[in-house]
Amino acid sequence: MAALMDSFSNLRPYKGLCLLVLCIVSYLIGLSCVTKGGIYVLNIFDSQSGGLSLIFVVIFEAVAVSWGYGVDKFCDNIKSMIGKKPNMYFIICWKYITPTVGTWKKITFGGYVYPDWAQAVAWLLALSSFVAIPIRAISEIVHPNGSFRERLKRAVRPDISVLNAIAERHNLGQKSKCSETRVEIHPVAWDEHFPESLV
Repeated sequence: MAALMDSFSNLRPYKGLCLLVLCIVSYLIGLSCVTKGGIYVLNIFDSQSGGLSLIFVVIFEAVAVSWGYGVDKFCDNIKSMIGKKPNMYFIICWKYITPTVGTWKKITFGGYVYPDWAQAVAWLLALSSFVAIPIRAISEIVHPNGSFRERLKRAVRPDISVLNAIAERHNLGQKSKCSETRVEIHPVAWDEHFPESLV
């Protein structure tokens, strides 16, 4: 509910109504799991809602960081944070191995193989949680301002205004040497009254 209100601030005056609709939809989805064939519905949710979606999100992230942002820049960022670059194993995994690891098998339950329409519903369920990533990427690239190269370059760079807003909100100064972000962040100043037990 909080994520819905944060994403769509114009719905805040109708928070009660939105909560009611959300509860009714959740109730109806849950009701399908307690019917006679509910274990099969529950198995679709269980097998597709977490694992497959997570694998695809990780693949999108690996491609975006390794091939979009650049694995060398990413390693430089890590070095600025922890003092050393990641070894070659991680670089090879990020760049070549992780983007090729997508596997999917048909959903079964106790020897019963789900029909094709149920497999399609399972795919839609899995797609619903990560389809926003490629849609947002495509919308950034098709945005009408600039040449294709400029749009692609803008799409794979961090949004400076978001980083500046975070730094401003937390009263952080500038310290980072990352040329892509152009925002620098100081660590929080040490407070003498801060309990040592929390350090």
